[in-house]
Amino acid sequence: MKSGRRGDLHIIGELYIWNGKPNEGTNSPIADISRSFNEYKILRGWRWRDPVTGKWRDLMKRGCADTSIFDEVNERCIATEFERPVLIGGELHPGIRFERADKGPNSVAIRGALMRERFIGTAPGKESGVREAKGLFIVESECPQFLRTVPVPPRDPRYPDKISDAAENHLADACRYGLRFDLTPAFSTRRRWVA
Repeated sequence: MKSGRRGDLHIIGELYIWNGKPNEGTNSPIADISRSFNEYKILRGWRWRDPVTGKWRDLMKRGCADTSIFDEVNERCIATEFERPVLIGGELHPGIRFERADKGPNSVAIRGALMRERFIGTAPGKESGVREAKGLFIVESECPQFLRTVPVPPRDPRYPDKISDAAENHLADACRYGLRFDLTPAFSTRRRWVA
């Protein structure tokens, strides 16, 4: 477990579903993506079976997503599809519950400024040699796609705080949405250990 100052953002894992070519997905069914997500959480220990009750527990309960997944198209909604339980090893596991990311007025500029301030805050002070700012990024080695795509994305020439829509901007957008999203009520660090 890493420690840091209040406001630090630890990016400790990623599930990036792509075909190996930049900016190309796999066109996998939503149920397969949801199953992969739960399997990843189990692998990382973020979803575990409580040794006392035998029930599955989750470290993370929800996340935020682009508002477009909540649109209903042909009587189907991607967000609703993600919420459906999936079968893993003969047991039903919950789907993924998303909430709408903040895309209000000036949200692109605000998210861009928050991201930029985090990158600037990560650098040590010129004179002290230690970090002086609040809110830095700590990106673990388990995030190779974040490290590949986020630090140097091309900007939209009309809006400097916006990443070009032609860029592979999925993880940058996810990070920017997360910076404007309060996970406090849905994140639990309580975990019962048995020796």
